Amino acid sequence: MLRSMRVVAMHFESGPSGDADFALAFDRAAHNDRRRLLALVERLSDAVVTPDQRRSTALTIVGFGDRPDDAVGEREARAAWRWIRERVSERVRRAGIEAGDWWDTAPDLTWALVFASTGRTAPTGRSSKDGVGSAACVVLLASLFDAV
Repeated sequence: MLRSMRVVAMHFESGPSGDADFALAFDRAAHNDRRRLLALVERLSDAVVTPDQRRSTALTIVGFGDRPDDAVGEREARAAWRWIRERVSERVRRAGIEAGDWWDTAPDLTWALVFASTGRTAPTGRSSKDGVGSAACVVLLASLFDAV
């Protein structure tokens, strides 16, 4: 079976350091990134409700901190993953399915969290408390595989 693959990247700028509230980052994000993430939530939910060998998804969540250590990046990535899990679980429950830990049992989904420290320049011009010149954010990379 031939598969097509495309990668969708989404960027979510965080609030002040230590404010790992992904709902706020989602609300502040560009319209296209919000739309892409909601489509991803729908795709993940569909994969749990009606598993289909013709579609699979690999999700990488990269949390970037605004300091030289990885702690902020880890909080950012975990907050985003928690937000996604809650949205998918809610949609699955509404479909009448009890999926438990779907993120560990769904056959057509793989996921990974990556924690990074200051490795990018903030496009907003904000700088961290220690003057590093970067801002905390989350980048989601979804690799979408579909049968042709």
